[in-house]
Amino acid sequence: MKKEKISSIINITFILLVFIGLPIYMINVDGIGNVIKVLKSVNYWWVIVGLILTVIYWLLEGLCFYVVTKKIYKKQKFMSSFRLAMIGRLFNNITPFSCGDQPAQLITMKQEGKSVSNGVSILLTRFIVYQAVLIIYTLIVFVFQYSYFKELLNNYMYFAIFGLILNMLVIMFLISLVINEKIVFNVIKSIILLLSRFKIIKDSNKKIDDVKVVISDFRAQLNLMKKEKIMIFKVALYTAIEITVLYSITYVVYRAFGQHTTDFITILSAQTILTLVTVYMPTPGAGVAAEGGFYIMFKTFFSANTIELSILFWRMYTFYLPIIVGLIFLMNKPKIVLEENVQEEVIENNIE
Repeated sequence: MKKEKISSIINITFILLVFIGLPIYMINVDGIGNVIKVLKSVNYWWVIVGLILTVIYWLLEGLCFYVVTKKIYKKQKFMSSFRLAMIGRLFNNITPFSCGDQPAQLITMKQEGKSVSNGVSILLTRFIVYQAVLIIYTLIVFVFQYSYFKELLNNYMYFAIFGLILNMLVIMFLISLVINEKIVFNVIKSIILLLSRFKIIKDSNKKIDDVKVVISDFRAQLNLMKKEKIMIFKVALYTAIEITVLYSITYVVYRAFGQHTTDFITILSAQTILTLVTVYMPTPGAGVAAEGGFYIMFKTFFSANTIELSILFWRMYTFYLPIIVGLIFLMNKPKIVLEENVQEEVIENNIE
């Protein structure tokens, strides 16, 4: 518990340093006079549009959880799902590798009176659909925009390709579970045993048992999803709109700073590639990497005297505001709703 508190303090301190450091850097480089001049020139109607899109993005995230949860808990309220989404955004942004959202959401659902098995089922469904939609979305961008960005970004494009490959490996893993989960288990088991020989992994038997449970969970959830095609289609559609809204915020920032020479699709595609580059960065919320990636990606589109402030505005929408709103929801205790005759999803371990 003490280690978790220390880790949280380090993460929050890092976020604050990035937040404070960026304005200080801008003032030192551009001077306070130029910064004020740029702020005065900002089109604040576009700033309001950015806030609206941010809220819509949050609502769509909540809607995805609501549609999935409603299948199991008939009394589920949208605000409960919205709260779950915002707590997920909070922990996604303050943890390294953006890995803290699902554990926090599982704890949140447990506090609301939901069972762990159903909580895992809800989170797995959301994760699988999101990953599938994200892969299709990014593949479309790569097919139509690869040549343009390869020339523009040169070697940085390899980071985007690496991110795409990682996401595709996740989907390939899920597909392999549908085909034959025993092969997947045996491969992972062999890797664990190999790592244990080099003392990289301790208690290999426990790790193998954990992997067995995780694979069984995924397998069971994939089988359940086959029966809920309409629900999956709805969640996939909402997810595609959600991703588009999120990536559109960059274009709104672009217009807010008086830029208009680059079209919407190009900015949207650039943001898609930027997300691939930063998605697996080890810093909380991909801090520093996100800002640096934005600078590299968009310095061609933004004028030199606006790029730093545009980064601050973009991160305010996509990073700092979700943290603030997520903290507000986290501090409010959830309403416990107990339902009778809720079907529990029992997951059997059938892997030998």
